[in-house]
Amino acid sequence: MRFLIADDMYTNRLRIITLLKSMGFTCDEAVDGQDAIDKIIASEYDIVLLDIEMPVMNGFETVRYIRENLEGNKKRIPVIIISSHCSLNYFKGHDSYDYNGILTKPFTKQKLETTLKKVMGTI
Repeated sequence: MRFLIADDMYTNRLRIITLLKSMGFTCDEAVDGQDAIDKIIASEYDIVLLDIEMPVMNGFETVRYIRENLEGNKKRIPVIIISSHCSLNYFKGHDSYDYNGILTKPFTKQKLETTLKKVMGTI
């Protein structure tokens, strides 16, 4: 499986990529939402992890763009939102963005695996 990790902080991308590679996955990275969209258009990914708070386009704007403007499989790509907002109440009202899962920081390998299984089924 090939993942795209979009986060403006290098250390956050490195942490996620290190965990995913230890699970046998391939990863690319993007530094903001627009960079993520450009990479999704240019390549094929099985899943995208988007930080909520990024410059240029935040995670919610990015997933909305994907759902409304891309076509075919790219439009339906599974998206996991990454957030430091731990309260699920924060996400009420954001459900309309049509993301597939939430991964809250800080997270462990087990928390990442659990979120991936919920979104992708058995991986």
